[in-house]
Amino acid sequence: MLKDYSAHLRYSLFLVDFALLPLTFLLAYWLRADLLASFFDKPMEPLRAYSWLIPYMAVFSPVVLYLMHNYKPFRREEIWKVVARGLVATLLLTLLGGSLIFLAQHWLYSRALFSFWMGLYGACIVGSRLFIMTVLRRIRSRGYNFRTIVLVGWGEAAKEIASEIEAHSFWGLRIEGVILGGQERIDGDLPFPVLGRVDDFEEIVKERAIDEVFFTLEDDRRQLERVAKVCAMLGCSLHVIPRKVDDSYRISAERLGSIPLLAYKRVPEARGQLFLKRLIDLMVSAVIMAVFPLIYAVVGLAIKMDSEGPVLYRGLRVGHNRRRFYCYKFRTMVKDADKMISLLEEVNELKGPIRKSSRDPRITRVGRFLRRWSIDEIPQFINVLKGEMSIVGPRPPTPDEVERYSLSDLRKLSMPQGITGLWQVSGRDAIKDFRQRLELDLYYIDHWSLWLDLKIMARTLSAILRGGM
Repeated sequence: MLKDYSAHLRYSLFLVDFALLPLTFLLAYWLRADLLASFFDKPMEPLRAYSWLIPYMAVFSPVVLYLMHNYKPFRREEIWKVVARGLVATLLLTLLGGSLIFLAQHWLYSRALFSFWMGLYGACIVGSRLFIMTVLRRIRSRGYNFRTIVLVGWGEAAKEIASEIEAHSFWGLRIEGVILGGQERIDGDLPFPVLGRVDDFEEIVKERAIDEVFFTLEDDRRQLERVAKVCAMLGCSLHVIPRKVDDSYRISAERLGSIPLLAYKRVPEARGQLFLKRLIDLMVSAVIMAVFPLIYAVVGLAIKMDSEGPVLYRGLRVGHNRRRFYCYKFRTMVKDADKMISLLEEVNELKGPIRKSSRDPRITRVGRFLRRWSIDEIPQFINVLKGEMSIVGPRPPTPDEVERYSLSDLRKLSMPQGITGLWQVSGRDAIKDFRQRLELDLYYIDHWSLWLDLKIMARTLSAILRGGM
């Protein structure tokens, strides 16, 4: 029944979000056309000149909100995560809406109106969820709308669960008692009633209103199977504490055909966000490639006039999960620079397996200009379109650099490599130590989110405009 309440809440939020689209549009139009009209020079067109965008946004909005987990139950969620999901979803909707206006060539569409609309809609998305969370948390803190749980076993894992539940009364979880393992011995008194032994699990739970069972006994597969069978028949949720391998792993449930598995992963598993990351990669790359012929003509002419050799440089790089690919860049060095690597060894400024120097004698005059403004990186959007790279990610190393990596260093290659990344916007050439760069790359992998990507992209653009990339 409690699951049904959660589903009702999701459907209600969906309907509220759907209704908010036209309502916030009308409010935004009133702000721009009437209340704040004196702050703008141009008068507004009639309402129907702008309302054509509402049906398109009504299609995109639920998809984006769903993919960004805005309909995920938030009984045990942290407030900042709920706010972040709403803000990221709003930003993505703003990008999609702006792209639609651009593609439809509605050049006169009011930017102020669209900004007001998306701002109001985002505020309502976040506000509605914060309001519901606040109300439900107060209700649960007073002992209502709770779930009753039992703990099977009283080891360290069970004590941690009990401690978390006690510290978060607003989750609405009430511990009915503890069911001990068959041979389990307890020293001292327990803070909860002992309901019996796991051998009598069926008799214990069928006489009580139990919503969830937390199974914490280690290495007792036979009892786990019995408990799971009883929970399935009674319709209550069963939670099993997985065996700890490493605290940095993300644990998820998977299936190999009909075989259930627990997957331990060190890389992000947010499929909705990863899908949107790839969608942004494709959209931005497509726009860049649309003007690439003009960029190629201008930059190519400058390169040819400055030095002998091809316009584009194809360098072998190591990408996602150690796959090799050719990375494209505008040539910034003299012809056959790879054969002159010994010149770089003499002026190398970096510590570790990577080599680089601001005084590299192989860099041409035009090359220095291209590097300062990051123009040499533009052809890498070809690699992004091909799926060999992403816009944001760790920088792809060369094969000889990877040969010097330790086993733990190779985790840097567990995500698609990027044109820009965290260490580039955290100091770039000022960070001389390979270990510092690697730590930033691994921090990016361990804390990845679409919001982090968007922040890195914004900081990259700012750095490029200042000539600091």
